[in-house]
Amino acid sequence: MKRFEFNIIPSVLNTFFPTYRIKTKQQIITILLEAVRYSLSYEIIKNKKSDGKIVLVVDKMSRLFFQSETKCYSISFPFLVTDVQGKVVYSYDNTTIDSYLISNLLSAVSNDSFMDGCSIDFSESLIDFESESEVFWKILRELLLFEEGYVRYDYDVTGYEEAKQKGSEHRHPLNHCDFNYSNKANFKVGLVGKIDLDEFIDILNIRTECKYLKNWR
Repeated sequence: MKRFEFNIIPSVLNTFFPTYRIKTKQQIITILLEAVRYSLSYEIIKNKKSDGKIVLVVDKMSRLFFQSETKCYSISFPFLVTDVQGKVVYSYDNTTIDSYLISNLLSAVSNDSFMDGCSIDFSESLIDFESESEVFWKILRELLLFEEGYVRYDYDVTGYEEAKQKGSEHRHPLNHCDFNYSNKANFKVGLVGKIDLDEFIDILNIRTECKYLKNWR
């Protein structure tokens, strides 16, 4: 198993733990690309103060994990990862993914035309990017189609207390995992206690023993 860790400095914490709830594939793609870009420049910033952590785990599964003081969440990782003399290198279809390519991909998914009702403006905005990289569209297509596998662990005191006052604490447990991010697909599984990052990774690692749901209600 390969494991790469990157401490999150305070100035970029909101990039990976935004104040709004993650609820779109566009937001997931943006966070993933920002994590790749951050890790590529990590040598410059690794000795600064940390407010969280990004962990990339590559085994039979391939996942990014994000940890703050009260939350952990994970998404799948679609790129090939190699360790070259202690530095992480990302690639797709035999093409190295560098900061410049990441910037172009971020520009594409953050373009206003991406959310427009007509596809023509968006497709026209991709022409320049494609002329600079033969695999640009392949990578963007992969990002649009890949299964993100979003799972979040929360230790949510505020949400739990509000639910408890309404007599519905079992709808919003103090410790819980949220699966998926959109309202139509999201559901919670309550936990009897806190879990740390390594336990969260273990839950999602398909090479370790499964966890069992007990006291099914």
